[in-house]
Amino acid sequence: MKKIILLGVLISILIFGYYLKIGNSLKANFKEEVTTKKVVRGEKDEDVIDSTPNKLIFIEEGIGLPITETSIDVNKRMVVPQGLKVAGWLKTSPIPGNVGNSLIAAHRDWNNKLGAFKYLEDIRIGETVIIEYENEEHREFKVVNKEIIDINKKPNAKIEINSNKRMITLISCTGSFDSKIKSYTQRALVTLE
Repeated sequence: MKKIILLGVLISILIFGYYLKIGNSLKANFKEEVTTKKVVRGEKDEDVIDSTPNKLIFIEEGIGLPITETSIDVNKRMVVPQGLKVAGWLKTSPIPGNVGNSLIAAHRDWNNKLGAFKYLEDIRIGETVIIEYENEEHREFKVVNKEIIDINKKPNAKIEINSNKRMITLISCTGSFDSKIKSYTQRALVTLE
């Protein structure tokens, strides 16, 4: 009887270790050492940012990735950089932290590997996200809204970039993968202010 109990405990430990390893694999791939030189809240109207963004960091998860400039394609859709190691900032939208809605997008996964923007599925209202700029300044933003859009129900959905508020919308695919259209059926939209 003791051998059966011991075997059960050993199997439980192995299973727990396996799930712990899977859970930490995303963090291991994108782990960031979060050290900020200067964190500014960015709430004054005269507080204009003139430096382009170069990194986004999810504080709760300790993961981040570089940001590169991107544009709109011929179908008037935002171009998302290929792969998992970079997010794209729509250069025709405001610099993140300035008045208006800045758009930043990245892939949820790529070639069966999860990326940092998979975290948009789990991020919570109130969490802090940091944007680092080319001039080495850092700004803190809070998650104020999270929305899932079904592209089959809203195929022509658009995100407005003109706003009186300072806001950032993080965008990624989510939901189930539709092999016919080679895309996910939903988009995760996370609003930061």
